[in-house]
Amino acid sequence: MSAPSLMLIGAKDETVDKAVALGLEVVLLQHPAKVTPRQKEVVTACHIVDYTDWAEVRPLIESIAGRRRIGSVLSLTEAGVENAGRANDLLGLGGTGYVVARRFRDKAEMRSHLERTGFDTVAHAHLGTRADLEHFASRNGFPFVVKPVDATAGVGVMVVAGDHDLGHVWEKVRALKGSRTNRGSTLYTLSRFVMESYLEGPEFSVETMSYQGRHVVLAITEKYLAAPGTAEVGHAVPARVPRDVQDEIKRYVRSLLSVMGLRDGPGHTEVRLGPTGPRVIEAHNRPGGGAIPSLVRAVTGVDQAGAALAAPFMITQPLPGDPPATGGAASRFLASDGGVLRSIEGFEPLRACPEVLVAAPLLAAGQCVGALRDNWDRVGMVAVKSADPGSALALGEELLDEHVRVELTSSAQGTHRAYVVPLSGANRPNLMEVAQ
Repeated sequence: MSAPSLMLIGAKDETVDKAVALGLEVVLLQHPAKVTPRQKEVVTACHIVDYTDWAEVRPLIESIAGRRRIGSVLSLTEAGVENAGRANDLLGLGGTGYVVARRFRDKAEMRSHLERTGFDTVAHAHLGTRADLEHFASRNGFPFVVKPVDATAGVGVMVVAGDHDLGHVWEKVRALKGSRTNRGSTLYTLSRFVMESYLEGPEFSVETMSYQGRHVVLAITEKYLAAPGTAEVGHAVPARVPRDVQDEIKRYVRSLLSVMGLRDGPGHTEVRLGPTGPRVIEAHNRPGGGAIPSLVRAVTGVDQAGAALAAPFMITQPLPGDPPATGGAASRFLASDGGVLRSIEGFEPLRACPEVLVAAPLLAAGQCVGALRDNWDRVGMVAVKSADPGSALALGEELLDEHVRVELTSSAQGTHRAYVVPLSGANRPNLMEVAQ
């Protein structure tokens, strides 16, 4: 009998290459808008389908499974994890099933599940009418957050600071409802919104790999957000917090993942550290974005995606414990005041620098971009390694500022340059407060 194949639902070229390098036969289900010549070239079989549509995907999977032995179904992309879960259930493969995958994807269901199980969570409610906003404010106060239940990268996330925000937030919700977004990697319709009490405190993400219910923490990441806004403008690994704070965050996230039902595979959990300790913002059964896995690999030697691909086939041994960190790594981003991208220069030479992990434009010349609202408005990035996280953050800014030139045009400003988003004034970890 032939060796079992890996079925990937949605993937970047890098993920496909890693799976093939592990010696796996890869069956790829890829969206028509995302397929690349590279993917078609290296995989065993490539099926072009809207992989977010289960009505299309299910008969295709059944047909493939009738001809080929499938050992595991995985997705490391947000839009693919639910149907990967359905496929695991359909084929009886184990791994993360639909119920758990949906629990991670649906932000309202995550809050409800945590509440049902007695896990500490924030006040939350479904948003259906403008009156719901007023009712939530009267019961829970300001500020609070409104967001789609299944979007990513800060799309549609709004902070309601007071009564003066209720009208325009409701109008934005009405405009977004029913819209199909294809910004970045998102491939779905925004349909439902949830309200949640706002969490104060510095923000971190926790990168994990789980093995039969044992959760290994690969790293804790410092996260820097544009102020005001939800766009992530910098990351640093490892987070510069005292050991007791690290241990508290790790214990919390391990407990959260167990309550959520995750037993195997990668995780990316976003938390804020407030007066009562860490509290979850969102959790995902996939790796993080913004080159966070590259930062983690640079300081720990662990490739989170590679580990996730190898684990179901026992190609590598499970990690015995949390890996130690050596040195530091960070990512920095370019943004603009909006317009049409006119030219992009300087990224390719940066890739030859030994300290550079990733250097890339995030949009292409000719595309329109808005002023910084969420992660999809960032126009370029660099990720670097250095002696420590602080020097890595500074080096990333220096390299972008000195070597990269991205020009835009707009009716309001004419020709202007994208800029490195400063960390001063950002909603960022107050490391002095955390240390105290």
